[in-house]
Amino acid sequence: MKKVSTAVLACLATILTAAATIVAAPQAQAAPCPAVQVIYARGTTEKPAPLGATGQSFLGSLQAQLPGRAVAGHGIRYAASGNYARPLSYLLSVRNGVLGTQSRIISTIRRCPDTKIVLGGFSQGAAIVGYAISSDLSLRRDLSIVQFAMPTPLPPSISDHIAAVVLFSQPSDNWLGNVGAPPIRLGAEYADKSMRYCLPLDNICDGSPFSPPNPLHLAYVFGGVTYAGAAFAAGLV
Repeated sequence: MKKVSTAVLACLATILTAAATIVAAPQAQAAPCPAVQVIYARGTTEKPAPLGATGQSFLGSLQAQLPGRAVAGHGIRYAASGNYARPLSYLLSVRNGVLGTQSRIISTIRRCPDTKIVLGGFSQGAAIVGYAISSDLSLRRDLSIVQFAMPTPLPPSISDHIAAVVLFSQPSDNWLGNVGAPPIRLGAEYADKSMRYCLPLDNICDGSPFSPPNPLHLAYVFGGVTYAGAAFAAGLV
């Protein structure tokens, strides 16, 4: 067996080290933690995904009201199904949205424990955000067969990281009950940091029985409603 001289090996090592330095890809740097993280769920079939028009308006208004502070936005990706005729289809859409919201809340807290979280949602998205931090997600008796698949409530300590909850056109208990969904119950820890906006005669949130959304339901991007919601959140972060 032939031996390679120590000098040759040293030279080869130098060349390989230099080559590795040249071709090595830079390591990806984790994004810096923002001062405020908005986690938002859009409404049923609302475009553009993932924030929707209402979410974009809310996020832009909040950023404008917090100059000099980094305000990041994240839209929950879920089906936003409008198939109300099939309660299980609607519940599946909501379930997946709730799981996505809870996962994002937890990952944000773990990665950026000092970041203030603002939760927001419109219509079905408002229900999703409400359920994500609800203390009870029990389904009605005739749908209890799928209760095992529903998300579990987050621990109350999560609220320490959530600065504000802003919900536009949260579906009323009556409307939700008609499509097989449970009422939304936020814990006492959110009493002073949550705000709901419901335009007069918006049939989704005004307590009316189930019916498809009327034109007023789509008016939250007008008249300063999202600006008012952003002002509420800005005062808490």
